[in-house]
Amino acid sequence: MLIIEKKNLLYKDVKYVSKAAGKESNYRCWLLGMYINVEDDETVCSDGKRMHILHKALLDKTGLYRFKITKDKFILLDEMNCTFPPYRKMIPTYTDIMIKDWKLSSKKSFTVEDSEAIYNLYKSNQPLQLSYLKNIGGYSWDIYASKPNEPVMFKSGNTLTAIIMPLYVD
Repeated sequence: MLIIEKKNLLYKDVKYVSKAAGKESNYRCWLLGMYINVEDDETVCSDGKRMHILHKALLDKTGLYRFKITKDKFILLDEMNCTFPPYRKMIPTYTDIMIKDWKLSSKKSFTVEDSEAIYNLYKSNQPLQLSYLKNIGGYSWDIYASKPNEPVMFKSGNTLTAIIMPLYVD
């Protein structure tokens, strides 16, 4: 068991990663539910529509773990006896930055600047679920996108990555 308290600098990053976890009611919860995957150099969560990656390992031991978040703690519980999907295959290899240093001003509402960046994503046929964007608030992101209707990648330095699948709009 690992406990990371709110006062620990790692707490904010681990909480960010956990926002991409599925919910217990998810029909694939045995694989993409309230679990966090710990690799040698990364910690990953995904609900199949988005993926959050912290480019740091939380433990020395790799595996898929159940977790719980309380008001002031992140608790890594027992290891599960199953394997996380090969998530690295889903990470885009884009090199062109579409929007640089974008930061959500507030987690509760979007400012004019936020709306402008979101509009540019929509204009380039990269419509995204707005609630997923609110989940990545509090960090400065470089946004990478390629062809329309392909995943959009957000990178915050060398520490955090978010990959969000676009909405399909006819």
